[in-house]
Amino acid sequence: MTYKKTWFSYILWAIYTCIMGVMLANYTILLWKKEINVTVSYPTVVFVFLVFALTAGGYFLFRKLLCQVRDRIEIREHTALLWEIFIVAGMFSMAFLYRIYLCMQGTHLIRVTPYYELAMVKAGESVEPMLHGASYLYTVCLSFVFSFLGNKAEAAVWLQIFLQMAAILLAWFSVRRTAGKIPACTVMAVLAFFSGYAELIFTITPECMFFLLYLTGFLITVSYVRNFNLHFRGIGSAVCGALVSGLTTGILIYLDASAVTLAVWFLPLLCGVCGEEEAENTSFSLRLFLFISSLLFTVLALMGMFVLDAVICQLPMGEVTRSWFTLYAQHLPVELLLYRAERPLWECFIPVVLSSWYIMAFWNRKRKENVSPWILLLFLLAPTPLALVGVLPYQVYAFFLWGVLAGIGLQQSLVMENEQIQTKAEEPVDAETEPESPKPAPRFLENPLPLPKKHEKRVMDYEHEVPEEKMKFDLDCTEEDDFDLKE
Repeated sequence: MTYKKTWFSYILWAIYTCIMGVMLANYTILLWKKEINVTVSYPTVVFVFLVFALTAGGYFLFRKLLCQVRDRIEIREHTALLWEIFIVAGMFSMAFLYRIYLCMQGTHLIRVTPYYELAMVKAGESVEPMLHGASYLYTVCLSFVFSFLGNKAEAAVWLQIFLQMAAILLAWFSVRRTAGKIPACTVMAVLAFFSGYAELIFTITPECMFFLLYLTGFLITVSYVRNFNLHFRGIGSAVCGALVSGLTTGILIYLDASAVTLAVWFLPLLCGVCGEEEAENTSFSLRLFLFISSLLFTVLALMGMFVLDAVICQLPMGEVTRSWFTLYAQHLPVELLLYRAERPLWECFIPVVLSSWYIMAFWNRKRKENVSPWILLLFLLAPTPLALVGVLPYQVYAFFLWGVLAGIGLQQSLVMENEQIQTKAEEPVDAETEPESPKPAPRFLENPLPLPKKHEKRVMDYEHEVPEEKMKFDLDCTEEDDFDLKE
């Protein structure tokens, strides 16, 4: 899904360039301190500029090599689809086996949290209500699993594996509809094989479950916006889409406030690129109406969840609403960690390098771009990898967003919109000055096979001719004659 380039796109690109410069310099210094020398000195600055130059050179070299390969090898759409299915199925299978291996080797790494204690099935007891919606929902689901598999920590690990595998598949499908095949496969590889996400199976928290719910709301929202921009079918269907996406976003915001970032995907309603004549003729007033309607339905869904919570808990709605906002006000401080010592450095360094390619690839297209909402999400959820804010840690969002941006950097390296290939066109022939010569008559070969004889009509005659008066075969009989045989 592409969007029209506006002045705001250039502002986002400038901010994105600054962030990429800071991130790349930070990881280069960490690489210097970890692999070369602990102390930072003037050679470190030279090393930083060298990595910058290698990143830019790698982009242009990669672009040139792929152009040569594309000119020599033509891959059909059907073949590309088969390769994509093979790669996705392979990564999904390897991700599952990787988590099975971790589960068999690292059962001692299971970190028991208060959620485990609250979810344990006890006689005559149920899960106590919680103020944080996602935590309560996760505790209920975990208690349901414990009711079948017993109060074992391994059962919680298997639930985490199931949630992660479902999220990996849903992330690939949703990103493919939004950004394309290459970003979808890239983010799938990041979520499948990066230890920062895979090892969360040993942490019994609602983070993986809410990330799956977040991806579900993300898919619903972007599908609505994409269908409106590409296949406009009338105001009624557009309002229904705004209603469904708004209600989904509002419910997810009640579960965890980080879902408010889904409202970023309502912005393409105002500037999305239309694909059909019906959508191109939609007025800006209609787009603004749908944008406001989506936000209004979101607020109404959130208020409805507050009312439902107040009815169930038998508390005043004002008290429930005030408690919800107080919960997030206590977790406003943001911990910006550029790098965690327990994580491999390459898991942060490689996505940042590939994401920085978009700084140069931004100029490959003059009128379109497909990254502005992703940059906004990066600002809100993951200004640095492994940023922490809110009730739940947002580490998963960071891996997800940096994986998408790395894939977009690779994808935009293949765009050749600005290149003009000059070809010699044949000039049309003037029919008046040079008339066409008459075509020669076709020359047929004689049939060497014998042909059938010509049909001759025969006249039938007889030896004895009967006169016309004797040509009578009807016999006269009386009414009483029943043709009975008489003795």
